[in-house]
Amino acid sequence: MTRVKICGITSLGDAELAMKSGADFLGFVNARNSPRFLTPERISGIVSSLKSKVPTVLVTHSQSLEEILDSFVRSGTDILQIHAPLKIVEYVKMKDEAKIIANISIPSTLEKATDGLVKRVEVVSEICDFILFDTEVGGRIGGTGRTFHWSVAKELRSYCRKPVFLAGGLKPENVAIPLREVNPYAVDVSSGVESSPGKKDPQKVRDFINAVKG
Repeated sequence: MTRVKICGITSLGDAELAMKSGADFLGFVNARNSPRFLTPERISGIVSSLKSKVPTVLVTHSQSLEEILDSFVRSGTDILQIHAPLKIVEYVKMKDEAKIIANISIPSTLEKATDGLVKRVEVVSEICDFILFDTEVGGRIGGTGRTFHWSVAKELRSYCRKPVFLAGGLKPENVAIPLREVNPYAVDVSSGVESSPGKKDPQKVRDFINAVKG
């Protein structure tokens, strides 16, 4: 069964809501340009207060290895999700420090996987623990609320050696299509289950998870 990651959690209440609704992963954003930004200390406070436990993910856009690992340790999360286009050698340096979800950004207008994307997927998936396909719009990655052509994700998935997370404009009403076409390990949603930026809508969270898991 496809798993669900609820990302952009900003409060203990939303974290508990996601878990009670059946989320398999909780994502916390440590990127200052995001309306869902939390400090590592705030994330740690939420994670340590959870009554039950699912894997927690620190989402970072930083390009500094020292800053990434420092924030990861201070946050108390289990998995590191990296959106910066790091060099392969930098992933290698971090692989023993954390489980890594490596983002592969896909332009919203792209209709066919490029040779560069294919090569990136092949190499990065040899090193990291998971791969995330997410939409890129005007240089912005993650939390865009925009989808991309799922056929590109399906094509890239065939070159991927690790479990695939799929994100990009997912909502309760549209998640069935990528589930069928891409068959990812997990789907990742943030803005698609919110009432406002950073605030999860209980009904949308439940509807999304029900749409994925039935």
